[in-house]
Amino acid sequence: MGEWEKLRQEDRKKYNEEKKKWGQFFISLVEKYMIPDLSKHILVMDVSTPATYKRYSGSPTGSIYGMAPYTDNFGRTRLKMRTPIKGLFNPKFVHGVFGALLAGMQAIDMILEGKIMNGYARYKAQ
Repeated sequence: MGEWEKLRQEDRKKYNEEKKKWGQFFISLVEKYMIPDLSKHILVMDVSTPATYKRYSGSPTGSIYGMAPYTDNFGRTRLKMRTPIKGLFNPKFVHGVFGALLAGMQAIDMILEGKIMNGYARYKAQ
């Protein structure tokens, strides 16, 4: 958790500045090594911290270990991959780099109607 929870509670302005600083740091790395001028194309940026994970997942230490084990997070009551909001997707939650890659591929596959994973994301348009 580090100082993130304390910072979020005691100095929201500084907390948001730190989030922005780290977001820009990682975007600059991507621009340097992979996608020049990426930042010119970013419309909205939000950075999660351990305090974010604690707040939304119920993780007391702010670790990313999955959803809070409440019955409304599973089965038919869980928010679908294609949310009711146009253009907002909720890919499967999986840990690590591969999980992030898979979630991104699933979202892209849904947007492009199966042209990336040949429909193997298995989530049809609603």
